Amino acid sequence: MIQKLEPHKEHLTTVAHWNTYRKENPQYDLPSAHTLIRHFGTWQNVKSNMGLVTPVTYTDIRQYNETELLGILKPHSSYLAHTRSQWDAYIGESEEILPTSASLITYFGTWNRLKEQLGLSTAPDHRPPLYSKEDIISIVKKYMPISLSPRKWENFRKQQDFDLPSAQTINKYLSKDEKEQLKK
Repeated sequence: MIQKLEPHKEHLTTVAHWNTYRKENPQYDLPSAHTLIRHFGTWQNVKSNMGLVTPVTYTDIRQYNETELLGILKPHSSYLAHTRSQWDAYIGESEEILPTSASLITYFGTWNRLKEQLGLSTAPDHRPPLYSKEDIISIVKKYMPISLSPRKWENFRKQQDFDLPSAQTINKYLSKDEKEQLKK
């Protein structure tokens, strides 16, 4: 795979750029960014294997004291505020060479400790519920003839011109016994 990519490696800058280049040049039959990431693990690893960038490892960052490392990371706080995979996706797209989430966890002990040190919230990123239990009961009663098998429900709700809760949402609010009671 590396030999196939070698003549095109200057286009391995970002996932978006690579995918655009690949689509504009179908004659080369190049793998998608998704395929490359699956093969190499991360976008940064793709670039590293092509000799374009060297990933920042724990060995590289341990030379910094905590204050220095936090200073390097602070401008990127909005990307660190979420999940490890979002951070790794960001560094894969970034022109800067930044440490992977695994390296940061090794350094700080946990992802949440890193977030605490940067003054970021460690609370789960929950959205407010869209439905109350009463809403779910009302919807299930109204559309009961459709069936509550998850597959049938999902097919039905996708055909509607209005939003209905997913089968997963219904299961979150109603136990099996409650659903059986509603069928009677």
